[in-house]
This record gives sequence, C-alpha cells and structure tokens, in this order.
Amino acid sequence: MRIISAVLFFMTTLSFSQEKIEKEYFKNGQLKSEKIIKEDVIIFKEFYKNGQEKYIKTQSDNNITEEVYSKRGELIVKVINGNIEFSAYENAINELKNRNQDEVKRHHHGHSHGNGHHHHH
Repeated sequence: MRIISAVLFFMTTLSFSQEKIEKEYFKNGQLKSEKIIKEDVIIFKEFYKNGQEKYIKTQSDNNITEEVYSKRGELIVKVINGNIEFSAYENAINELKNRNQDEVKRHHHGHSHGNGHHHHH
C-alpha cells in the first residue's frame, strides 16, 4: 500500500509544477528561442542574433497572439486569433507567413532547404 500512495503523491506534485522552460542558443551563445509552459499559457519566443526579440507567440485556452519584431525591436505585425490587429506596412503579414513556413520545413526535415540558389551546374 505504501508504494501506491507514494506514486500518487509524486504524480500530484508534478501537476503543480509552476512552469517549464526550454531554451535554444545560437552558436555565439546568444539566446535563439525560449518556450515557457505555464499552467494555462504557452509562450514561445524567437530572438535575433543581436538579442532582440524576433517573434512571440502566446497561446492560452482560447487565445493565440503572434507578434513579429524587426531587428531594431519595432513591432512589425500582431495577429490575434488569426486576425491582423497591427501591421507596420502593407506586406508585413508575409513575414509571419514565411516564418511559419520556415518552421514547418525545419520541423519536418531537421534542416532548411535554403532558397535553391546554391546549385551551380
């Protein structure tokens, strides 16, 4: 009996852990990305090599907010639940779309395909 109660106790303490943080770094040691998982919110951030925030995605139960920033730290585009709330210039949303496509490529193959301009025949 004692073993079962110990396991149950361990499981309940796990579910109360406040937050989980995953970090990825550039070769130069700068923070590349950070994922913070709290009880009901997931925050994902990407950074430029200069340390500026590049992309922030905040996801809670029924809300997804995405923000893309320039290398100077200026907000370029903000999307809430798929609706553009702010766009610094006309094609700013493309930066978010391109970013998401890059992420999909990376996650499926573990490498990016580049832009195909490196093939000299």
